Amino acid sequence: MMLLYFRNSSLNKFQSIMGILMFSKKTECSLQSIAGRIGLTTAYSTTLERLYSMSSEASQQLKQIGSDWMKWLASFHVVYDNVNQYWKVWHQSIDAKAELESGTAATLIMQPNVAPDAFDGHEYEAQRLHINPHDITINKVWNDIDSDHLKKVSILNILHLLLQHVPGLQHHKDEFERFQKECKKHMADPHVSCIIPLETSGYDEVTTLGNRETVHDIIERQLGIPPDAVKGHLIPTSGDCATIAHLRTLKHNTSSGSTWFSSNRFILPLIELWHMKFAMLKGIIKVHWPEHTKKGDEGLHLAANRLHRRLNPNKIDFYPAEMLVEVVLTAMTLNFVWYVAH
Repeated sequence: MMLLYFRNSSLNKFQSIMGILMFSKKTECSLQSIAGRIGLTTAYSTTLERLYSMSSEASQQLKQIGSDWMKWLASFHVVYDNVNQYWKVWHQSIDAKAELESGTAATLIMQPNVAPDAFDGHEYEAQRLHINPHDITINKVWNDIDSDHLKKVSILNILHLLLQHVPGLQHHKDEFERFQKECKKHMADPHVSCIIPLETSGYDEVTTLGNRETVHDIIERQLGIPPDAVKGHLIPTSGDCATIAHLRTLKHNTSSGSTWFSSNRFILPLIELWHMKFAMLKGIIKVHWPEHTKKGDEGLHLAANRLHRRLNPNKIDFYPAEMLVEVVLTAMTLNFVWYVAH
């Protein structure tokens, strides 16, 4: 590759990749210059031009998505979360000191086959006006739950564990799949999601003002959607529980705005399913994690110790905790089935 690059400077795929990697690792310009002179990378200026070119093409794609959205030809879902970068200074002084910089990383999730009026803001507002918050009680929510469907889901989970761990039941796999299809509700057409990364920003998503700046930057600057175009529309915007709380606070505090954009009525806050699952997992750990000093069943605490799983109940990591709960549930289910069978 280096010999071809000496013959023709256009044959620089390898050198371009190396230049971008060195740039991403914050390599000093002098080192990049030396690597470029011996044919390992492209020149530093060429690397910058390539990066600007790539960002320009991505920006044009985002502008096209925004234009299609205004014509009812595209639908998307905005997801963002905070990113933190700790800048450490070895020789700190008044002018230079270590600090934690916070920003936001966002993505667009395209939603194909969505009806043009699926996110009609006027209809949504009309429905909200007919709802009295005081009428939403725990009893009404509980009675609205389809208990028969939940029973079927529980049966499916038990049957799935039995098929997975009992080889003699494998001949019932077809019956299980038919029963699984009968229990499905609101079946969606499975497809590979199209996820488009957006530009990172320096807005602090931890604050309400930072969430406002983040959403307005995505909609107005990156997607090129003018403020008056969001009237009567809803844009699904997701994040963790804290992000959604800030967005709801933002909508409440700016509800007196004269337009849909200034009042942020176009924002439809939705908690990501993963974060809802994480919140439920924290509740399970909190309920089933008694200390060793308490009498009775020690639950997940005893299981974690016997399985040599190091878990901190005060600061839960999602995947280790999920694996522990899954192992305990599987063991309890198989043990109960064995007990009933004998």
